[in-house]
Amino acid sequence: MKSIIAILLAVITIGIYSCKKEDIAGKDLTILCEVLKPYNYQENGVLKGITVGAVDRILQDLNLSNNIGITTNWDSIYTLLQTRENTMVLTTVMTPERKPLFKWVGPITLWNTSFVGLKSSNLILTGIDDAKKVTAVGVVKGYETVTTLLTLGFTNVKQYFTLDEMIRGLYDGSVDLIFDDPGILQFSAAGQSLDATKITSLMTWNSAPAYLGFSKDVSDNLIKNWQQKFDLLKDNGFLQRLYDTYLPGTHAPGRILMFTEENPPQTYRDPAGNLAGSSMDMLNYMLKGSNLGGPVEYTNWTNAYNQILFVPNSMAFSTVRSTAREDLFQWVGPICKKRYCFYVASYSDYQIATIDDARHLRSVGTVTGWSSEQELADLGFGNVVTWATPEEVFKKLMDGDISCAVLNDIGMRMLGDASGHPPKDYRKGAILSEGQNYLAFSKDTDPTYITTMTNAYNLMVSSGKLAEIWKGWYPEIIW
Repeated sequence: MKSIIAILLAVITIGIYSCKKEDIAGKDLTILCEVLKPYNYQENGVLKGITVGAVDRILQDLNLSNNIGITTNWDSIYTLLQTRENTMVLTTVMTPERKPLFKWVGPITLWNTSFVGLKSSNLILTGIDDAKKVTAVGVVKGYETVTTLLTLGFTNVKQYFTLDEMIRGLYDGSVDLIFDDPGILQFSAAGQSLDATKITSLMTWNSAPAYLGFSKDVSDNLIKNWQQKFDLLKDNGFLQRLYDTYLPGTHAPGRILMFTEENPPQTYRDPAGNLAGSSMDMLNYMLKGSNLGGPVEYTNWTNAYNQILFVPNSMAFSTVRSTAREDLFQWVGPICKKRYCFYVASYSDYQIATIDDARHLRSVGTVTGWSSEQELADLGFGNVVTWATPEEVFKKLMDGDISCAVLNDIGMRMLGDASGHPPKDYRKGAILSEGQNYLAFSKDTDPTYITTMTNAYNLMVSSGKLAEIWKGWYPEIIW
């Protein structure tokens, strides 16, 4: 690893006058980082971590000997990244606000705020309501995670003073779940001689991708050069080996960040906790033989949708392609077709023969961020209430908490089966809309990735594989 340079941020002078736009390797870059385990930190006088290891390898490949400065003062190095030329800061989170301020290479990791448990617990979360039912969910006192859970209506929150204390609480059974970043939790567990591979992420609530952040003056050619070198670390397994060293059991991000939600039967957790469904089968077929595969983040739809609005090389599925969304994303598909319909509980007296019949009901439930939410708003519905997952909406319908629900027709039987409600317990009314679902890629996804995925999709169609997968999941619905 590179030697450590103790830095006084106010007086750094290395490379301050050496910005050269033609330097596509980066030999004059000032490289800085904060202490952030397990990505950048020092141990026994040696700088180490996932991001440090990746940058060190790129520097070797480029035959460079830049030193890496480390500090505990994030605010100071972030200020330098904004004000100083020819600077790069390790493990910098990209946000919509930060994106135009810098140039980016990565991502090196995807930080997630997730519900995390032990594999041995066999817990499966289909939505946050499942997390509310466990005995206790651990959080660290004073963290934003406390406010998040309390705002979401959790009454089973258990607060700890430290991260290490919270981890021990998970292992000794004091809490069933922890609400925090899985990677940080694994690293903390390993530091306490606990088996970090026993930890698993059950559902992601929010995501934040972290990159190598470069000052805005750095040339586009340098960024392209570094991104190519970084992608090679993914392709040849070097980045994964770094993860295996520091975060055993965690997958390194792929070239495309992929997000999905609990939306059976297109995507859902099977009894073994694995992602399954018709859309998963199609995606897996399309990714075969490419270098674009990687972990699929299982999250709520709002988080998935927000990521593809601004994160380069990201994709969410299955996404309804609508007029309002058409110019927001790049599209590959379709991989599913379905109808959004009004549903009522069979015991109710509500009859929804037309869309207008639902307009004056007490409440119409649907999923937050689904195209149905926007469609209802466009039609002037003022009685719409939303929840994060279709399971939650269906439960509210069956419990009588809402008058009716707008859900998709292909998922109703599976929703009912999962909650013990056969088709006789609910009735379908008017159709709100019909649509097709696609893989939705961010606007700034690499065009070569779109071409690769489009070609793979066309092969799936021409070979008959799409029809085969569709018939296996929906024998009663003709494609």
